[in-house]
Amino acid sequence: MYTGEVLDGVPNGEGEFRSASGDVMKGTFTNGQMQGRGSIVYANGDKYEGMVRNGKREGPGKHTFVDGRVFTGRFRANTFHGQGKLEYTDGGSYEGLWRNGKREGQGKAVHADGTVQEGAWKADNFVDREPSS
Repeated sequence: MYTGEVLDGVPNGEGEFRSASGDVMKGTFTNGQMQGRGSIVYANGDKYEGMVRNGKREGPGKHTFVDGRVFTGRFRANTFHGQGKLEYTDGGSYEGLWRNGKREGQGKAVHADGTVQEGAWKADNFVDREPSS
């Protein structure tokens, strides 16, 4: 259900959309799709604030998971993609490149026990340290 500004019976302007699944999207709508800066509260309790394109997370944003993890960085087609940082509830984190929701490229993981893995990542797995200079 949508409440907000409409043009010719279609959401256009500031508004709020509540999906049948319980997700709530607030922001600017263009031709029925959320566009630009907005927020989404998912039915499972997750929260997102940032850029949205055609109703999907796209560009810079922050996703806070109901379990306490926080991702701050870039999104593409609703997944982590580009530079970003994921902070875990145990104090660990990963900061670096992401591709289609997985760690990919150069990055640094700091684990809860203080160990560090820095270098190349492929398909969410650490593959090698950065070359020595």
